[in-house]
Amino acid sequence: MEVSTGEAAIQDSVDFDRLIGGIYSAIPEDELPAPEGRAAFAEHIRQSLPTDQPFTEQVRVSAFIGLPR
Repeated sequence: MEVSTGEAAIQDSVDFDRLIGGIYSAIPEDELPAPEGRAAFAEHIRQSLPTDQPFTEQVRVSAFIGLPR
Protein backbone atom coordinates (compact mmCIF):
# COMPACT_ATOMS: atom_id res chain seq x y z
CA MET A 1 0.00 0.00 0.00
CA GLU A 2 1.22 3.45 -0.88
CA VAL A 3 0.53 6.11 1.74
CA SER A 4 0.54 9.82 1.14
CA THR A 5 -0.36 12.78 3.29
CA GLY A 6 -1.96 16.10 2.63
CA GLU A 7 -2.89 19.25 4.49
CA ALA A 8 -5.24 22.10 3.78
CA ALA A 9 -6.02 25.27 5.68
CA ILE A 10 -9.20 27.17 4.95
CA GLN A 11 -10.34 30.50 6.33
CA ASP A 12 -13.76 32.01 5.70
CA SER A 13 -15.94 34.76 7.11
CA VAL A 14 -19.23 33.50 8.52
CA ASP A 15 -22.39 35.31 9.52
CA PHE A 16 -23.91 35.02 12.99
CA ASP A 17 -26.55 32.47 11.94
CA ARG A 18 -23.86 30.10 10.69
CA LEU A 19 -21.81 30.71 13.83
CA ILE A 20 -24.70 29.93 16.19
CA GLY A 21 -25.61 26.90 14.06
CA GLY A 22 -22.08 25.58 14.54
CA ILE A 23 -22.38 26.11 18.29
CA TYR A 24 -25.72 24.26 18.37
CA SER A 25 -24.29 21.36 16.36
CA ALA A 26 -21.34 21.06 18.77
CA ILE A 27 -23.51 20.87 21.91
CA PRO A 28 -24.92 17.43 22.80
CA GLU A 29 -28.68 17.33 22.26
CA ASP A 30 -29.46 16.77 25.94
CA GLU A 31 -27.48 19.92 26.84
CA LEU A 32 -29.05 22.26 24.25
CA PRO A 33 -31.40 24.96 25.49
CA ALA A 34 -35.06 24.03 25.07
CA PRO A 35 -36.45 25.23 21.71
CA GLU A 36 -38.31 28.09 23.38
CA GLY A 37 -35.06 29.28 25.03
CA ARG A 38 -32.81 29.18 21.96
CA ALA A 39 -33.52 32.73 20.79
CA ALA A 40 -32.49 34.10 24.21
CA PHE A 41 -29.40 31.84 24.21
CA ALA A 42 -28.42 33.08 20.73
CA GLU A 43 -28.92 36.70 21.80
CA HIS A 44 -26.71 36.12 24.86
CA ILE A 45 -23.97 34.75 22.59
CA ARG A 46 -24.42 37.68 20.15
CA GLN A 47 -24.02 40.22 22.99
CA SER A 48 -20.89 38.42 24.24
CA LEU A 49 -19.04 38.87 20.94
CA PRO A 50 -17.37 41.98 19.54
CA THR A 51 -19.60 43.75 17.05
CA ASP A 52 -16.84 45.49 15.11
CA GLN A 53 -15.12 42.34 13.84
CA PRO A 54 -16.19 39.74 11.30
CA PHE A 55 -16.53 36.15 12.47
CA THR A 56 -13.72 34.15 10.93
CA GLU A 57 -13.72 30.36 10.82
CA GLN A 58 -10.37 28.67 10.42
CA VAL A 59 -10.24 24.97 9.57
CA ARG A 60 -7.08 22.91 9.21
CA VAL A 61 -7.40 19.41 7.79
CA SER A 62 -4.77 16.69 7.67
CA ALA A 63 -5.28 13.50 5.70
CA PHE A 64 -3.48 10.19 5.41
CA ILE A 65 -4.44 8.43 2.21
CA GLY A 66 -3.70 4.78 1.55
CA LEU A 67 -3.80 3.50 -2.04
CA PRO A 68 -3.34 -0.12 -3.05
CA ARG A 69 -0.42 -0.70 -5.38
